[in-house]
Amino acid sequence: MITVRDGALQGIEPLHTDVVRWIYLDVPVGERARFGDVIDQIKSIIGEATRNAEGRLLACRIQLSGATALHGELLASGLQLLAEARAAALALGEEVAWIERVINVTRSASAVCILSDGSAINDLPVLLAHAADDADLQAEIASDLGDLVRRLPHDAALDIDDPLLEAAINKDFGAVIEQAGAYLSARLAAREAVIHACPFP
Repeated sequence: MITVRDGALQGIEPLHTDVVRWIYLDVPVGERARFGDVIDQIKSIIGEATRNAEGRLLACRIQLSGATALHGELLASGLQLLAEARAAALALGEEVAWIERVINVTRSASAVCILSDGSAINDLPVLLAHAADDADLQAEIASDLGDLVRRLPHDAALDIDDPLLEAAINKDFGAVIEQAGAYLSARLAAREAVIHACPFP
């Protein structure tokens, strides 16, 4: 807002007229050791953002970033992360915050350790390591993903916020294998944990 008196400029002040504000929230998770710690970090950052919103409704896109040992688990828990983030926003009150989506751009904190106990989880890194050097498999992946990418809407190819999709569009099939491997490892680990926890034979 510009204030003028007797033809002279008296002052300039910001005048906010928006009632809904879009915000991109980065959530660094590199120092989080447990999945629950990541959820707490998301809640904390959403709360901090709403306190600075001056009463406006916030529309939020959340990005998880950093090198973390939880990389695979986070990749496999996309729906749960979104549900937890939306629950945290609702807990702040009506028309305080809305979570559009949660994006995971984390990376593994350490190199994969290949064990030799014969389990499917520990065999997977070996298979993926061979896949990275398999020219025939790479060509097959390129063909399959090429068809998929060509069918994408034009806008989807321009606004890329998923690391796996970005790698596919950029034809970085090594990164595709790495991302898919982390996801599969996490899903296998979760399934095995459920099996071991089951009290029935």
